[in-house]
Amino acid sequence: MTILYTHNAKIDHVIFDNDGTLYPEPPDVKQRHMQAAVRTIQPRYPEKSPEDIEKLIRQSQQEHKSSFGMFVADIAEPKDREAELLRLRSQHYQELSQLALKGFFDQSAAPTAEIGQLRIAGINVNIATHGNLPWTKFSVRENGGLARYFNDTNIFTKDDASCKGKNEGDFFYQKLLDQMGLPETPERGKNCAMVEDTTKNLIEAKKLGMMTILISDSVTNDTKPDYVDVVVSDVKQAIQAIAQSNVYLERKASLSVDAAPTTNHNNKGPDNAHI
Repeated sequence: MTILYTHNAKIDHVIFDNDGTLYPEPPDVKQRHMQAAVRTIQPRYPEKSPEDIEKLIRQSQQEHKSSFGMFVADIAEPKDREAELLRLRSQHYQELSQLALKGFFDQSAAPTAEIGQLRIAGINVNIATHGNLPWTKFSVRENGGLARYFNDTNIFTKDDASCKGKNEGDFFYQKLLDQMGLPETPERGKNCAMVEDTTKNLIEAKKLGMMTILISDSVTNDTKPDYVDVVVSDVKQAIQAIAQSNVYLERKASLSVDAAPTTNHNNKGPDNAHI
C-alpha cells in the first residue's frame, strides 16, 4: 500500500468541507445556485424578469464578491447589514434545498462507512463549511445518512464566523478550533486534518499545523502548492490517507519503543558488589 503522505502528528480530528467534499456536486450545481438566488431576490423586484434579476446578481458577484452584497450595501448600520445578509443567505439555501430534492446527491459516493471507521478509531469528525446550518443539516441527511455523525455540535458554518470565509485570514479557522475546544498554541491544529475541494481554503489551515488534503481532478500531487499536503480524487481516498498516516506513526512509535535499550535488573552495580 502506497503511503501518500505522513503527517507530523497523529490525527485526532478530521474536519470536512461539505459542498464538493462530503458529496460531489452535480454538473448543474451553479445553475441551481443561481436559480435559488434569483428566487431569493425576486420578491424585491416583482416587476423584473428572472433574467434581469440574474444580471443584477452577477453584477453583485463582480462588484461585491457576493451574490447578495449589492442588495445590502445601502444599509448603513453594520449589524443591520449583516442581519439582512444572513437572512438572504438563509432564504437562498432554503430555496436550494427545494431544488436539491431530486438528482443532487450521489448516494453511492457518500462516505458513510468510512466516517464510521474514523469514529470507531476514536477520531472526532467535524464539518466546516461556507454554507449555512439548515442547508448543511439537510445535505448530511440526504447524503447517505451522514446525519448520524453530524449535528449542531460539530457543524461550523460561515455564519458562525461573522460571514468571514476560510480564505479571509485565520478568523474562520480560529473560531472553528475554539468551538472544538482546542488550546491556543502556535500550531493548535497539528492534530487535525482539513479536507477541502477549494485549494485556497487550505492556506490558513496549513499555517495552523493541520494536515491539508485537497480533493481535485485538476491539481495533482506534482502540481499542488506547498500548503497542500496531499491531493486525492474523492473523500473516501482522503479518509484512507488520514488512516495511513496514523498507522505509519503508530508503527514508527512502536518500533522506537522496541528498539530502546532496556535495563538489566540482574546486573549488579558497585553498590551491590559486597552482596
